[in-house]
Amino acid sequence: MPIKVLVVDDDENTRISLRLALEADGYNVQLASSAEAAMQILQTELIDAVITDLVMGQMSGLDLLGFLRERRMETILIIMTAYSTIESAVEAIRRGAWDYIPKPIDVAKLSLLIHQGVSNTQLRVENRVLKEQLRERFPPPPQKKCHSSPSPTVYRPSGCYNAGLRQ
Repeated sequence: MPIKVLVVDDDENTRISLRLALEADGYNVQLASSAEAAMQILQTELIDAVITDLVMGQMSGLDLLGFLRERRMETILIIMTAYSTIESAVEAIRRGAWDYIPKPIDVAKLSLLIHQGVSNTQLRVENRVLKEQLRERFPPPPQKKCHSSPSPTVYRPSGCYNAGLRQ
């Protein structure tokens, strides 16, 4: 199943050129001309990766990142910009962007970042699911409540302890 990528940029030439390049690499690509249009798509479709411009109309790429994080979507976001600064890159990564790439876009690097980010997300989701299955199959042992004066109550799965002595 191909990776679904949403390219968000207010520049039509950038959107179209990225679509052509990413489709040539085997990605299923959708386009949005604004963060607002991207949010509409993200509410109705499962998207694996969002590639967004940092500076757009009313909403920025960071606003779109906030939208994804508020909804806890398992979608990576890569910010691209012609206005690259260390401060904006650090802020984007701090807020949860997978990466930050300057324009003009190196498509080979972008494709690698998409693949790495989506693979990482898939592994995290699989890990979480497996841990939940393990907890269901092997629930933790009941906790014993221990009382002994003057020490506070201590809970231990293997028994009661007070001052290092087994009760």
